[in-house]
Amino acid sequence: MIIITSIGIISYYFNLYTINWLLTYIANILPIAMLILFHQEIKKIIMQIGNFNLSFKLANNKEETIKTITEIIKAIKHLSENKSGSLICIEKKIQLEQIINKGIKLDSIVSNEILISIFDYETPLHDGAVIISNNKIVYAGSFLPLSNVESISKTFGTRHRAGLGISENSDAITIITSEETGSISLTRNGKLEYNLSLNEVKKKLNIALIE
Repeated sequence: MIIITSIGIISYYFNLYTINWLLTYIANILPIAMLILFHQEIKKIIMQIGNFNLSFKLANNKEETIKTITEIIKAIKHLSENKSGSLICIEKKIQLEQIINKGIKLDSIVSNEILISIFDYETPLHDGAVIISNNKIVYAGSFLPLSNVESISKTFGTRHRAGLGISENSDAITIITSEETGSISLTRNGKLEYNLSLNEVKKKLNIALIE
């Protein structure tokens, strides 16, 4: 490239028009020629850059999901110990907006303090569900479709039927705390798992959302 540039300067200085035209032509087609000659190498470089960006995004998203799970577990611990009823629904691949009554839009970070305050008995949102999507609290005070399964125990209330109902209509995973007993339940894939420990819930969330 330096040689071509040097010849170009000399030809221009001495008015060598033919050589100057030829060099201009070469300069115009050189980028295309380089792309053709080295397209495999260029493709590899682009793919490496793309893979790096994708890996960075996946790693960053995984880190955010771990934080979300940690905050949910902290909130569930408090709500369970204080026998505060709660319904936390985590969206996965199937979007929930067309399935639920959306409630109040929040778009806030997931923190245990916010979750605890939402389910405080004195707040108007405590009876509905919190919807979490992409590591954000997107809605609070939402209402989920109730399950009509007759085999579910009559001891389970509306929250448990709602948690089971949304799991029958989507791939969402939902955590429920009972205001009567403080017990923790989890629903997914049309099934309800009752009286789980915090460690069990954390493990199931890790499997469902990260692994």
